[in-house]
Amino acid sequence: MSHAPVAEVLVLRGADGNECVELARDEPSLLLRESEDPDRTLTLAPQALAAYLRRLLTP
Repeated sequence: MSHAPVAEVLVLRGADGNECVELARDEPSLLLRESEDPDRTLTLAPQALAAYLRRLLTP
């Protein structure tokens, strides 16, 4: 990611192990990028990502 150094990066891989999403902390925001387009980074508030994930996971 082309931002200031971050202390933690979480890499989430697809079932085949080839595709992944990287999530990093850049206080006070979170940085999200997809392996196929590493030059594009999405900056999110932690609350916004949590709400989105809750919506995805709620049946």
